[in-house]
Amino acid sequence: MPSRRTLLLGGGLAGSAVLGAVATDRLWHSGTVKRKRISVSWEQGGVEGSGHLLQTVLAPDGEVDLQYAPAYVEAAVEGARAVSVDGSLHEDLATEFGSVAYTVGVCGTAPGENCAYGMRRVGREGFNRLQVGDVGTVSVAGDRLFVHGVEERSDWSGRSDVGTFEFER
Repeated sequence: MPSRRTLLLGGGLAGSAVLGAVATDRLWHSGTVKRKRISVSWEQGGVEGSGHLLQTVLAPDGEVDLQYAPAYVEAAVEGARAVSVDGSLHEDLATEFGSVAYTVGVCGTAPGENCAYGMRRVGREGFNRLQVGDVGTVSVAGDRLFVHGVEERSDWSGRSDVGTFEFER
């Protein structure tokens, strides 16, 4: 027969697991991907700088606006809604700049009404999985976004505006 300590410990661990699963489940939510951004920072001559190499936005009217620096991220852009960074491009960017950050804005990741969201850091894999207009199942921990699932919107037929710019440090 198990001791009282073993039973209490086992019950406590099981209860913690159930409470943890319930608490985590409530943090997961689904929302439309509204923005994606690739940001970089660097130091040059003792001065720190930062900027964006790519930004794509889903406007309220359904139009996708994509602006990017082709000298750095042309390989990431397949179309207005198809933006992903492979390992080779990531390594090139990491070599060129001090840091590379991938951020995504998904409805429901900030308090408020009308699809409030915050731009949150996400890993390269999550950045690649979430495309503007898709519905992502995500959770937020601090300034990080974790992707748990994606419902791709392959039937999207909205307008798009794709433009380029020269990125200078």
